[in-house]
Amino acid sequence: MNEVIEFTSRLDSTEALLEEIYGEIRTCRQAMIMSRAAIGLGLATAAIVFTIAPAYSTAPVVLSAFTAIIGGLVWLGANKSTSEELDAKRTALEAEKADLFDRIAARNGWAASAIHTIH
Repeated sequence: MNEVIEFTSRLDSTEALLEEIYGEIRTCRQAMIMSRAAIGLGLATAAIVFTIAPAYSTAPVVLSAFTAIIGGLVWLGANKSTSEELDAKRTALEAEKADLFDRIAARNGWAASAIHTIH
C-alpha cells in the first residue's frame, strides 16, 4: 500500500513539474517571437534610414535601429538556450513518468502499453 502511495505522489510531483516546465517553455517561445519582432523592427528601421531617407538618418535613429537588432539577437539567443535546457528537463521527466507507469503496470500485471494509453 505504501508503494502505491509513493508511486502516486511521485507521479503527481512529476506531473506538476511537467506543467511548470511547459509553461516556462511557452514563455520562452513567446519571448523568442518578441525578440524576432525587435530584430525585424531594427532591420526595417535601418533599411528605411539608409535607403529611403538617408538625409534624415540622425544618430539616435541609427543607434536605436542597431540597438534593437543587437538586443533582439541577444534576447533570442538567451531564450533559445533556456528553451533547449527546459526541453531536456521535459524529456527526462517524461521518461521518468513512463518508467513510473511501467512499474505500476508491472506490479499490477497490466500491459505496459495499456496504461500509457489510459493516461
